[in-house]
Amino acid sequence: MPTGLCRMSFPLTDNHAFRQTAMNVIKEVDRILVASGVYSKGRLRQDLLELLDFFGEPQSAGQQINWRSASLELLRQCFMARLRELHAADPLVVSYDEDRTSWHLVGDLLQAAHADGKEGAVAKHLVGAKLALRFPELKIRNKPSSAADVQVGEHGDFQLHDTVFHVTVSPMPALYEKCGRNLRDGLRVYVLVPERVLAASRELAEQSFSGQLQILSIESFVSQNIDEISEFSTTRLRKDLYRLLSTYNDRISAVEADKSLLIEIPQNLSR
Repeated sequence: MPTGLCRMSFPLTDNHAFRQTAMNVIKEVDRILVASGVYSKGRLRQDLLELLDFFGEPQSAGQQINWRSASLELLRQCFMARLRELHAADPLVVSYDEDRTSWHLVGDLLQAAHADGKEGAVAKHLVGAKLALRFPELKIRNKPSSAADVQVGEHGDFQLHDTVFHVTVSPMPALYEKCGRNLRDGLRVYVLVPERVLAASRELAEQSFSGQLQILSIESFVSQNIDEISEFSTTRLRKDLYRLLSTYNDRISAVEADKSLLIEIPQNLSR
């Protein structure tokens, strides 16, 4: 019996047509849940293989009833229960202290997300919200955080005119290979990383692309623009930080199944 995806007794059948139908359903669920960030691809694949093995167990002699509809309905209920669980998840919580800088607010958000294992998704959507706020006249890409660039025909996580932005919490060699392709395509390249890996990321970039890549911390990239938008006014900063987090939440709600990525906006930030 499948042990990871859904602990539930599925009716059995050895009917080939049903197995093919079940395979098609599972492939579609695989695509949707991986694209929306609900499951990692490796974990989901193993769970689904266990499920298919279970579908293939021989039917006992006494089971003459057609279980096709019942089996698929239980499968649907399993996934819907998981999605409801995600929708009911608690949001990220962060506090705002006007005696601390906006840089620290962004840093606190990333740390809270890191503790929950969601830093990569939060970082990308935070940068997306910042770009949307800073350039309201431009269409800023908004896709599930797990959607690969190649899947959507993009050069990076975001692109404005001839500049591409890569947002990552753990720069790997594959990222720099992609940066190299961007440069060969005539694009300007920004790599945005958490402050804690900034120095190492710059060192790696200089080894192959001396002076060709802009490597910035996510904390600085987001907070500096918000400070500028607010014209360095404390009163306006509270409003613009609210706008940033509200825009972030709107973008999460539009494309992500996992609502624990939402941010609970501090009450002392004014609209």
